[in-house]
Amino acid sequence: MTIHTLQAGFRSFYRYKAILIKVLHSLEQFYILLALLLFSQSFLTILQGGSAAESITDGNPLVQKIWAFIYAVALLLCCIRWRAVIIVIRQDKLLLLLTFVVILSLTWSAAPEMTLRRSFALIGTNLFGLYMAIRFSLKQQFKLVSRMLLVVIVFSFLFGLFLPQYGVMSDNRGTAWQGVLSHKNQLGRLMCFSSVLFFVFMFNKGEKKKLIWLGLGGSFLLMLLSTSKTALVIMLVLLMLIPFLQSFRWNISIAVLYWMFALLIAGGAISLLFSNADLLLSLMDRDVTLTGRTDLWAAVWEMIKQRPLLGYGYNGFWLGLDGESAYVWLVTKWDPPHSHNGLLDVWLDLGVVGVILVLLHMIRGFKLGVTYIRQTRTIISFCPLLYFMFMFLYNLTENTILRPNSVFWVLYVSISLSLSIAIRRHKRKENKGGIV
Repeated sequence: MTIHTLQAGFRSFYRYKAILIKVLHSLEQFYILLALLLFSQSFLTILQGGSAAESITDGNPLVQKIWAFIYAVALLLCCIRWRAVIIVIRQDKLLLLLTFVVILSLTWSAAPEMTLRRSFALIGTNLFGLYMAIRFSLKQQFKLVSRMLLVVIVFSFLFGLFLPQYGVMSDNRGTAWQGVLSHKNQLGRLMCFSSVLFFVFMFNKGEKKKLIWLGLGGSFLLMLLSTSKTALVIMLVLLMLIPFLQSFRWNISIAVLYWMFALLIAGGAISLLFSNADLLLSLMDRDVTLTGRTDLWAAVWEMIKQRPLLGYGYNGFWLGLDGESAYVWLVTKWDPPHSHNGLLDVWLDLGVVGVILVLLHMIRGFKLGVTYIRQTRTIISFCPLLYFMFMFLYNLTENTILRPNSVFWVLYVSISLSLSIAIRRHKRKENKGGIV
């Protein structure tokens, strides 16, 4: 064998290796996009045979197999990067403890079989969020999410215009778009987040402006077509908060004075809103019960008082007339699938123990978000804190906390873990005297 033959062999090896790496990278990108679409609940109406309503106790066999595939791949990818997994998990012991309490709730659950199944689903959801955190930077994650959102936007318009039996829903209030999702409120919530994300991207250098305009305009229009007033209000609040986030980079004394003044203005605005609550609610097509939510919360609180410490076990309460939720359904005379409040649902599932852990973790997230803004100079660095604000505001009337198979919980996990990684790296560079 000559030296030329060896050189040719090495060249072939490296060429095929490069091709293999590109193929694997493309497969990874496709897997991430597919998983994010499913976690966003997109196209589930078709996968479930055209039924928009989700079963309370049982899932569709095809959908369950798809989820099992998503979890298995996420587990495999995390095992490949097991060293990074251990390092990241050690930095967020609260999230690990919260997951442990979810699993432990099997021992006191009112519906052990349901708790077991949903616990596995939550672990799979967490694994995917964990892989996102160890594999991609925060900026890369938001880019991947924006691609998923563009797919949702384009297909939601196609479904609404050409497949209205899937893309448009009707209820006692009239018709509203649901796009590729299973309910108009799901579309409104996703497009609320999408609008804020693309708005931030508008001010980021190097972005493809045509795609950003498509994402921003499409998100806003779909949100209006969903008729979700909650989504519109939360989007406006988040957009108004963006200029204030810049103050976190100022001198601490100036920032404190600025926020004191801002809180004073906000307090006056809130007082004005409360004094005109009836008018505002009528404009939003709501009543003083927030479309029955206050009656629902009162009934839920009665059930919480029966098991205040540990709750009914993870996902062990809302089982329709077959479970502990029967009392709530009968009292409120409607069939809510959850409490329409994130913390109340956590209290039902895991008791006050779970509520304390969730609140501590959310406070930690807000603190990390502020630290990240102070350490960086790009507008993209506003996104983590904006996302935590989005989660907090939406969980006042909806539930996205500890939800298995939810893109919102995936992002909460990945952003929380990614912030720990980014801040730790920044401190390392500072200690080494590097330039950040």
